Amino acid sequence: PFRWPAAPALSWREMLLFVAVTILFIALAFRPFELILGPRDAAVYPATAAQIARHGGVLIHDPLVAEMSQHLPEYPDRLWSQFFPPQHEGRFYYTYARVPGFFIADLERGTVVPQFYPLYPTWLAIAFSLLGIKAGLLMTPYLMLLGGVGVFLLARRLLGPWVALPAYLFLSLNCLQVWFARYSVSEGGNQFLLFLGAWALLRMEEEDDPFWGLLAGTALGLLGLERVDFIFFWALLLPYLAYLFVTRRFRRPHRFLFLALGLLAAHTVVLLFTMTWGYTLNTYYHRIQDWYTLSWLVQPFLTPILREYFHGRTPVMSQPWRLAYELGVPLLLTALLFLLRRAGRLRDRVGGWLRQHRRLLLAGAAGLFLLLACYA
Repeated sequence: PFRWPAAPALSWREMLLFVAVTILFIALAFRPFELILGPRDAAVYPATAAQIARHGGVLIHDPLVAEMSQHLPEYPDRLWSQFFPPQHEGRFYYTYARVPGFFIADLERGTVVPQFYPLYPTWLAIAFSLLGIKAGLLMTPYLMLLGGVGVFLLARRLLGPWVALPAYLFLSLNCLQVWFARYSVSEGGNQFLLFLGAWALLRMEEEDDPFWGLLAGTALGLLGLERVDFIFFWALLLPYLAYLFVTRRFRRPHRFLFLALGLLAAHTVVLLFTMTWGYTLNTYYHRIQDWYTLSWLVQPFLTPILREYFHGRTPVMSQPWRLAYELGVPLLLTALLFLLRRAGRLRDRVGGWLRQHRRLLLAGAAGLFLLLACYA
């Protein structure tokens, strides 16, 4: 298998430049946004973290909500959905009623579920418990700093120090990097986990060490507890998994990788069915209506009002022919992978062609990435 050449030892010049960029980012970013109350994302996250630090759990039990439930009309979810501001009838989401940033899980008991996923608020809660709220908000820029260090480590291993250092510098000066470091939201944690997982994955392939497989699987698996867009990061592993399956290259480190990832994925699924499904369906509401299979799978989670809306006003619900490609294409690709796995000669020919045109394929991928960056 192809291996990257060994990275040179860290010289004192490189270390000096790395420390200088790190100090620059700390000066720019370690001034967190101090919004604690209100419906904005950077308030809901710290409020959830304070709840975890104070009570040891994500769910909030509010006696005022329980008291108000005694005076609600026949459709409490509709009233609460329109409490702050009115919404279209098709957006009366689930058995959860909505207030800004929160879902009411049980009106009679006053049980409130904050939106978002729980890992980042848990990290904030640890910082609040150790340092207090004001200093604990520094957890967010700290996570973003670790994300930048992850970019440096991965770029240095792949492309050398004189690519990694400018990448680290330009990332640290990027206004979005500084913004998300100051604003108390989960993007920094996502960046940290993604590049930690990618770096550990590379080290696993180089050293064939189960420790790196366990670290990569844990970092990538924790993405499922961090943000609602975790599925797009996990999808990046599908080509890698297909390669391992077709070439029969599963080794001991891979077992540790997929064991850690599988356990955390199971944890994510449990959370989806018990606590985060309201926020998740809320986020993907319109995209779910683009898919026949997804529109039917979410039916058990919808209120009668929204279920009626789905059946009456979502065209995809009456288009079962979409199953031909929504299920047919994945099944066809899976069958092709099994064919390549069994057909040794065909697999060798495909592998030989890929190796022969490797430089051209990498150049094409880099060109597409640059075009995407220009578009963005």
